[in-house]
Amino acid sequence: RIHRIYYPGCFNDDVLESVFRPEEIVYLDNDAEDPGKAALIADYRQAPFRDCVFDALFLQDNHAEIGDVKEMLRTLKPGGIVIYSSNNCGSDVSIADLLKLPGLGQVNLQFPHQDFTVLQKA
Repeated sequence: RIHRIYYPGCFNDDVLESVFRPEEIVYLDNDAEDPGKAALIADYRQAPFRDCVFDALFLQDNHAEIGDVKEMLRTLKPGGIVIYSSNNCGSDVSIADLLKLPGLGQVNLQFPHQDFTVLQKA
């Protein structure tokens, strides 16, 4: 079961809230003006989280480079999943780039949104 999802991006985007309870999602947004209960104002390039604390990482439209994604993956537990959304502005890291990272592979998990691809951290 997924209990803690890390979403480095727009905290007022509710795409994940159609699948997960809002209290399970931790938003990290450098530009947030009025963060909600589970939103933090910080930069994902230096996330204020310990290693291996999240069950899932959601990547959508955050303009991250591959080095930034490595920092995000630091916070993901072994066996945790990356939920990648192809619904982005086109400047995000691609699935092909993610699959080149050691210890990250695609898994066949049914997800209720057609734009999501699921990867798993070894």
